[in-house]
Amino acid sequence: MDFLSRVSALTLFSMAVALLLIVYGYISRMADIFFFWDSRTIGWTFFIFAFISFLFDTVTIKKYIRKPIWGEIIGIVLLSLLLIGKLSLVYMVRTSDAYKAARIYLAHDKKTIEEIGNYSGFTRFPMGYVQRSISKDGVIGTANIMMTIKGEKRYKDVIIILNLYNDSPDWIVREVD
Repeated sequence: MDFLSRVSALTLFSMAVALLLIVYGYISRMADIFFFWDSRTIGWTFFIFAFISFLFDTVTIKKYIRKPIWGEIIGIVLLSLLLIGKLSLVYMVRTSDAYKAARIYLAHDKKTIEEIGNYSGFTRFPMGYVQRSISKDGVIGTANIMMTIKGEKRYKDVIIILNLYNDSPDWIVREVD
């Protein structure tokens, strides 16, 4: 029996959806299609899920023909950790004070408003990092957040860098790319 015929419908469907979302995500940016820019991030997440599903299918097939499955098990564990880490990172960035400060700054930044029109929303899946350190002098921090800002005229991917200084309770925008 052919290997692909043994792969589950869930795996094939997930892989097809992932590839469509990824391709659309890149095409929408190149062609200035201002709809569903989150598709690229969702697509890559689906791709990881589809690959985990593919590895489970491979384990089932290899068990049937009595071949070793250690490589697949290690792959499943590593990809599962990657998926959990990615989703955790999105959650931590999205719920941070730095992300809130970045959103407020971008929604009112005159340069950004001139470029994209009036702000209408942000990506649902920001990426990046937020780091805080506590010392005897107070709390300091740095944040690097990649996000999409949606406007009336167009959408724009931005990277915003913020700092938290011990003499200020608020995150301060250092740079916007």
